[in-house]
Amino acid sequence: MTPLLRLFRKPRIWSWLAAFVVWFLTIMVTLGASALGLSQAALTFAAFSVIVGIGQMFVITLGPGNIDLSVPATMTLAGTVALKLMNVENGMILPGLLVAIVIGLVVGLGNYALIKALRIPPIIATLSMSFIVQSAAIWTNRGLRIKPPSVLAEFTTSNTLGVPNVAIVAFLISLLAWFLLEKTIYGRWISAIGQSMPAARMAGIPVDGTRFVTYLFCAVLASVAGYLLACFSGGAALNMGSEYLLMSIAVVVIGGTAVAGGDSNVPGIWGASLFMFPGRLHAQYLWVRRGHSPDHDRPHHHQRHHARRRSPGRHAINGKTAMAEASIYEIHDPRFRQMIVTSAGLDELYSGCRWAEGPVWFNDANQLLWSDIPNQRMLRWTPENGVSVYRQPSNFTNGHTRDRQGRLISCEHGTRRVTRTEVDGSITVLADRFEGARLNSPNDVVVKSDGSIWFTDPTYGIMSDYEGFRAEPEQATRNVYRLDPTTGALAAIVTDFTQPNGLAFSPDETILYVADSAASHDESLPRHIRAFDVIDGIRLTNGRVFCLIDKGIPDGIRTDVNGNLWSSAADGVHCFDPTGKLIGKIRVPQTVANLTFGGPQRNRLFIAATRSVYSVYVAVSGAQVP
Repeated sequence: MTPLLRLFRKPRIWSWLAAFVVWFLTIMVTLGASALGLSQAALTFAAFSVIVGIGQMFVITLGPGNIDLSVPATMTLAGTVALKLMNVENGMILPGLLVAIVIGLVVGLGNYALIKALRIPPIIATLSMSFIVQSAAIWTNRGLRIKPPSVLAEFTTSNTLGVPNVAIVAFLISLLAWFLLEKTIYGRWISAIGQSMPAARMAGIPVDGTRFVTYLFCAVLASVAGYLLACFSGGAALNMGSEYLLMSIAVVVIGGTAVAGGDSNVPGIWGASLFMFPGRLHAQYLWVRRGHSPDHDRPHHHQRHHARRRSPGRHAINGKTAMAEASIYEIHDPRFRQMIVTSAGLDELYSGCRWAEGPVWFNDANQLLWSDIPNQRMLRWTPENGVSVYRQPSNFTNGHTRDRQGRLISCEHGTRRVTRTEVDGSITVLADRFEGARLNSPNDVVVKSDGSIWFTDPTYGIMSDYEGFRAEPEQATRNVYRLDPTTGALAAIVTDFTQPNGLAFSPDETILYVADSAASHDESLPRHIRAFDVIDGIRLTNGRVFCLIDKGIPDGIRTDVNGNLWSSAADGVHCFDPTGKLIGKIRVPQTVANLTFGGPQRNRLFIAATRSVYSVYVAVSGAQVP
């Protein structure tokens, strides 16, 4: 038999080949985009399933009927209790780990006690134990609101020489498992028991003791995985281990471990894990690319600039904690970890727009409105009824906000005006001309606490018939305007922008941030956000560049109550601290145009992204009122 045939007869090789094929096909389809990021994400995803999979592999190697269904509950309880004990203190990291291990030992002891004392199959015993453990996790659920110590959070989300630290930990555990199986008498006992328990007893092997230690080992690995996962995710969640029940079994089977027992395969666990998680992630990314690609037929002013800059991600996470952080969050500063809720994930609320823009939240009506500019319509979403048409035709409406009386303020490209929708549904024109000439195409708008309305006026809506009506600009410049709430007088506050776009006030309204998206048509032009000091509530001074967008251009922007600025970008939403430092990103599958905070606590970020609208819960509240 040739060496190649001998290689392919090894069960582990097939899981590794499958992992390579998934990775290679994805890189080919995405033309190599984010190859390093995808590889690091795959290693991160794989690490947790490797840890729990190794424990499950030891148990399954014991022979038919041996399986541990308490893994998810053990992960949850260990992560919850460890976070409560550590209480964000770096000096409590080791005690937290020790407590997690003790929890694993107790669960393992309970599992085998049920198996031995009640003489019931392991599948029933461990399932029963899982209910007890999960109940304990619920009882201690205050730990779910506690963040991990900063040092541990940084360790679990960082890389060493480009390799995720959690993957390094999983590799070290794999080496320990290989050593136990291949180099110790304990490993030979497990194999012998799996091949024939009666024969093992006749050979003098301590079957009961070996099984007991194995169930302990499996539970301890589950608790360690829960400890790491809670710290990696920025907090624990009651469902944090749920996906690892079937996953821990699948990676064992796909990895080549004999289901009948007696033959284990540590390398195969890695191959299967690297196949399972990237396979799911890449399949969802390819689905988004195929069904929701923003570049197939969208002649929008952002298209040329963003087409090459999109990053893959999940279109719906729905509580998958580990996958949520690894696939949609980029941590550039530890502070960002305290601002996100990784277990919440990214939800797609609607898909079917041509170019989604201008989301605005109505808390009193529990609804979100936004524009679908090329389709000449405004859409409405409610949690109870989903999506419906709010207004059509919409005059190519773009950005929206609300005034202090709760009325809708809108920027209309088609009519080149800013309007207010009254309570009775009638529309009042607030501004359509400046110094006798028509405005360009009002783009985005905010309302200050004194009732003044500030809006930007680039030329995007008159550049073609796609987002408005093609026309020559009547204004010599592209300005930022202020509409006086008392006199109705319109003043050009800033006149030196190339293409002013989104704008937002700081929480105390002492700073106005304005995006310049001119790079949408010329790479040499601005792609930054400027900041201005607000003087007496009516003038701006000290204009300066606040930050640059490294992927695409800035469009819509918002601030939170802590003064951080959240900006749209080609690869998602970028978050900057009050000094202009990038501290993190939320990656979105499609180019983001605009965003707003909403929900009862203003802690749900609604994201208008090309053809879809997404939402994600965050750990901060938006500053905008109402």
